[in-house]
Amino acid sequence: MNIKELLKKLKQIKKSDLILITGMLIILINSFISLFIHRNLTLFITTFLIFITPLWFLYSLNKQIENINKRSSRIYTEEERTFNSYQDYLNEQKKHLKIEEDNKFNNYLKLFSLTELTFNKKNLKKEYKLLAHKYHPDKCQSNKELEKSYIKSMQKINEGYQFLLSRL
Repeated sequence: MNIKELLKKLKQIKKSDLILITGMLIILINSFISLFIHRNLTLFITTFLIFITPLWFLYSLNKQIENINKRSSRIYTEEERTFNSYQDYLNEQKKHLKIEEDNKFNNYLKLFSLTELTFNKKNLKKEYKLLAHKYHPDKCQSNKELEKSYIKSMQKINEGYQFLLSRL
């Protein structure tokens, strides 16, 4: 392992972890010095355990807190994913409605024999009058079946006229 890799790994370590690790190293060095000076193994072990145990406890507690934070962030991202998928669903529904509305618009234009270029209030009104005159139910009162089909046609013509007027 070269120095650049070591520095890169040191940058990835959090400051709180770094402080705890340095504290443990200082205690370890201190314990070795006391062993070297006093030549007493029990003093070394006691010093090491007395000072390292609280630091190790703090270090493990810090790791547990990090794990809890990771889990809670994972839950949040799952909720976020659910929200995003719901947003995608809503966007798909909007697209679907827009496509339906565009189809409806094009169908009504065909009904009135108009194109998007000739679609204006004057032409719409003119075509509406022609169709209303052609399919008016009063024209065929003798034939009941024809009259019913004319009534349905007039309803469709009125609906199309109102829809296209709202688009102007």
